[in-house]
Amino acid sequence: MSKLPAARRVEVDGTEMVAVDLQEYQQLRAHRARVGALSTRLHSVRRDLDVLTAHLDDVTRRAQALPACPSCPGPSCAVAGSDCPRSLLLAALADRPVSGPV
Repeated sequence: MSKLPAARRVEVDGTEMVAVDLQEYQQLRAHRARVGALSTRLHSVRRDLDVLTAHLDDVTRRAQALPACPSCPGPSCAVAGSDCPRSLLLAALADRPVSGPV
């Protein structure tokens, strides 16, 4: 990481400002542009994550509404660790990671 530009305080028409060399100013502008692009990309990824999370929630609700397998008497399988596709799907959906606060 490069060192911070050497800023010099100046006063113009009673307003205090900071002066930097032209090269340092151009570097600051380039850094600001990169940060802006990264911020835009991060917002886009977050929107995509929200859409995918909502879709996964919908898939989970629909999977829970599936009828039980013929060999299972109720909404959950009678045999633990069975090969029931509904139970395997529900177990996979329940085991998804939960995102933290943003």
